[in-house]
Amino acid sequence: MKTLLTPNAGLARNLADAVTAHADPCRLLTATDAATMAAALDAGTDVMLWSADGDLPLDGVLAAANARDVPVLVVADAALDPTALLRAGADAVLAADRPDAVVISVGRRLRERHRLRQLGERYRTLLARSPDAIALLRNGRHDFVNAAYLALTGHDDADTLIGQPFDALVDPNWSAEELLAALSHSAPVSGAELLIGSAGGPLPVRLYAVLPGIEAGEPLLEVTLHLSDDVQGSEHLIQYLSLHDRITGLHNGRYLAERLEEYVQSIRHGGDAAILILLTLDNFDDLRMQVGLAASERLLGDLGRLLERIAGPDGTAARLKDARFGVLAPVHHEPQRFVDSLREQVQDHVFTAGGQLVTARITLGATAVASDVTDPGELLARAERALVDAATSERRAAVYQPQAGGGSLHDLDADWGRRLAEAIRDDRLRLLFQPVVSLNCPPQERYGILMRVLDGDGTSISPTQFLPSAERTGMARTLDRWVVSHALDQLAWLRGHGHDTLFFIKLTDGSLQEEDMPGWIERELQRHAIPPTAVVFEMKEATVAAHLAEALVFVEALKRLGCAFALDDFGLGQEPFQIVEHLPVEYLKFDPVFTRHLAERPQDRETMAGLVKTAHEMGRLTIAQHVENAVSLSVLWGLGIHLIQGYFLQAPSEAMEFDFRSLA
Repeated sequence: MKTLLTPNAGLARNLADAVTAHADPCRLLTATDAATMAAALDAGTDVMLWSADGDLPLDGVLAAANARDVPVLVVADAALDPTALLRAGADAVLAADRPDAVVISVGRRLRERHRLRQLGERYRTLLARSPDAIALLRNGRHDFVNAAYLALTGHDDADTLIGQPFDALVDPNWSAEELLAALSHSAPVSGAELLIGSAGGPLPVRLYAVLPGIEAGEPLLEVTLHLSDDVQGSEHLIQYLSLHDRITGLHNGRYLAERLEEYVQSIRHGGDAAILILLTLDNFDDLRMQVGLAASERLLGDLGRLLERIAGPDGTAARLKDARFGVLAPVHHEPQRFVDSLREQVQDHVFTAGGQLVTARITLGATAVASDVTDPGELLARAERALVDAATSERRAAVYQPQAGGGSLHDLDADWGRRLAEAIRDDRLRLLFQPVVSLNCPPQERYGILMRVLDGDGTSISPTQFLPSAERTGMARTLDRWVVSHALDQLAWLRGHGHDTLFFIKLTDGSLQEEDMPGWIERELQRHAIPPTAVVFEMKEATVAAHLAEALVFVEALKRLGCAFALDDFGLGQEPFQIVEHLPVEYLKFDPVFTRHLAERPQDRETMAGLVKTAHEMGRLTIAQHVENAVSLSVLWGLGIHLIQGYFLQAPSEAMEFDFRSLA
């Protein structure tokens, strides 16, 4: 909600109603004294409006608002000098006798400020999720730190660092003040080596810094810390970081695997039996949309710590990836009892996220860690098998039973085949749309198309779970046809309503195995009356490389139709452009590995620059995906990337609501 603040309650009320009537809902705040005004400004005001008949003097309003980088719009009559008002610090002077113009101006300022605030919040959220140690400094003091920065500098709580000077961490023999002064006038700067205080004593790190922007009228300095190549006396800290998840601070999958190996060895020599559980937070995507990225990441940490308490002092809980956890614990009774108890404790627990009370919906699969199995990999496979079984059970929990399913790859594929067929039959497939935005090519409304399968309870299943089985069994061909047909339905509707929209549609290797696929695509385009130039089909580079002969026939057939083709996850390997020399592709969509650490790794920027340069020389359009922060965006623009896609712009959504016009 946009926020309008003014010392004149009557004017603000009328203006807020008028702005809202013009489709710009805004929250009205009034301040009749300096303390109330300062509190409202600190809480997040978008625009300050002042008129001569208000309760606060203009000089005080300007001083307070300008100190917080909040624009002040002055509604003035003919008696006031606009030039003097602007010189005093007003951002705009509006004529009191032109109320319509005032409403339009205020509405525009509210929208712009609200957009900038959202970008700032999204930027900090993205930094919070980064596995790298990042801080934002304001006037040399910590204004924001993420979990990885806390771990590297040996702090447990961000509150112990916020407001503290950066040079308090730095060895006194090193002039951090001079460094910060230099960085504040030159960006980016990299490679400076400091001694940072940590839990294990002084720790040599390399510092990378950029100036991402200005908040509240002051420049923010983004600082990223990396361990130096030659670190003396801090092996224990490096070991700690290698065994912990940097976002939540929990143990990671590597640590869980080491503990599982220890349990296997212990049981072999007469130790107590144990249980291994794999657990997924099923409603994580919904919670992330509901409370935001930063709050949802904190929720993962809270869930992990609850699992640690349940596992007990001799057990282990670890975050494996995304919203998946592993639990390893000794048991002195039936595994099913432990599983049921864990499930009830998690689902009865109320978490706080983003100021809201939420509960977790989970699926878990377990297997006994007993003396009959000596291979940790087999135990993980059994727990995975149980997790698959649990997803189709009413209780969403299962313990591996050898006599009940075997757990072979054939069984897994058969199970996914059945579940996918049921999902298609029950209309539980969904298309998601993510904007693909121009940086260095003509603007156009473009969307990347993704597909999700919903489980029986509405939980979204990522393609990484079912696509391997679908490609092995031929079900991928059916899914490809469903995606193409339903995407073209949406595209036909958009173009029928005046949108010049282009879709990027993903295909699997199933389409390469079907000779009539190009012919079927042609018939679908004709049926929907869609010009072939409005569609770009994309396929992973690894898939094309594995089926190069079939891919060449397929892409040439698409080209004859008039459709374009993109290589997805492009650029890995020794000679990535070998395929491009033989395949008539128009777009190269770079693998996310090149953009994840683009801002702080000069070697990644050099690699990306070389790939982009070669692509340009070959006349190919370039796409950077998984763009997640403003600094990467700036780097990509400078490298000449044509198009970008990622959460920094917008998360995939069932709605196509991105405002491309604002970027035109």
